[in-house]
Amino acid sequence: MIKCGIIGTGIMGDLHAIACKQYSKCELVSVCDIDEKRVLSFANKYNIPKTYLEFKEMIKNEDIDTVIIATPDYLHCDPVLAAIRAGKNVLVEKPMATTLNDAQLILKAAKDNKNLFMVNFSSRWIPTHQNTKKAILNGEVGDIRYGHIRLENTYYVPTKMLSWSEKSSPTEFLLPHSIDLIRWFLSSEVTEVYALKTDGVLRSLGINTHDSLQSLVTFSTGAVINFETSWILPETLPYMVENALRLVGSKGAIYTDLSKQCLQIYGSQTNSPGSFLMEYLNGKWSGFFFDSVCHFFDCILDNSQKPLTNVYDGYKNTEIIVAMIKSAMEKKSIQLPL
Repeated sequence: MIKCGIIGTGIMGDLHAIACKQYSKCELVSVCDIDEKRVLSFANKYNIPKTYLEFKEMIKNEDIDTVIIATPDYLHCDPVLAAIRAGKNVLVEKPMATTLNDAQLILKAAKDNKNLFMVNFSSRWIPTHQNTKKAILNGEVGDIRYGHIRLENTYYVPTKMLSWSEKSSPTEFLLPHSIDLIRWFLSSEVTEVYALKTDGVLRSLGINTHDSLQSLVTFSTGAVINFETSWILPETLPYMVENALRLVGSKGAIYTDLSKQCLQIYGSQTNSPGSFLMEYLNGKWSGFFFDSVCHFFDCILDNSQKPLTNVYDGYKNTEIIVAMIKSAMEKKSIQLPL
């Protein structure tokens, strides 16, 4: 039986608690948050026996073998390091870190320990993306030469959903998903980044961060991908997230639009789009996010399984995010690795 503790009781903490409760061999025994009222409410909601206001106390005092870090993005490093050094299995939400220094500290700590470590790049478990990966591996569209990936939110996210949005940005909050997917699809590393950003709309609302960013990224295979992200889509849209992808290969092309639940592959074969992000069937959630957490638990119980995402994926992801922001600030291309 996996004995698990969660650090952070926000939106992602809720999802992780549901995933833990659904996994028959996981016991959710503790939860931690600096907000006492919120952590007590969370514990009551999910029937968690112990609560903590300090993550070091939970990690030190609780009989747990696994820790999930679901704090705001910029607050991942300290609880991750504490959990690794305490000999726990660790699942941390994306991005693993928001600074290169934090990412380097986590990379070193994870390499020096034998604990299971996984970054929850849960977009890899979206069936549409899994079918895209299969099509590329099967050679249906040949070698990917160029493409475009777009992941954007409406105003709702920075103005209402996140209380800490000015300590983040659409680049740090959204692009980790896009970057991880393209690295995974291409099995390739980034060599050069050139980015531009726009400012003003969010700052006029008192949120001190940029509105959007576009980045032209070159990979070691020679593929060139344009990444686009934004936090200022109108709330009048029928959905909070817009997520679309186009990859053009030497033999064909792949188009996805998750807002429209669409996957189109034009090559030697065609695939059906499969299920969308997640589904609630027979009293249980499955698909995006929930399958990634289940995969992590499966790897804990079966030593022969390796997590699909690891600390190196987390490090490279942060490195690329940092390079994009640096490029946009300095208005010049950035060579990688940094």
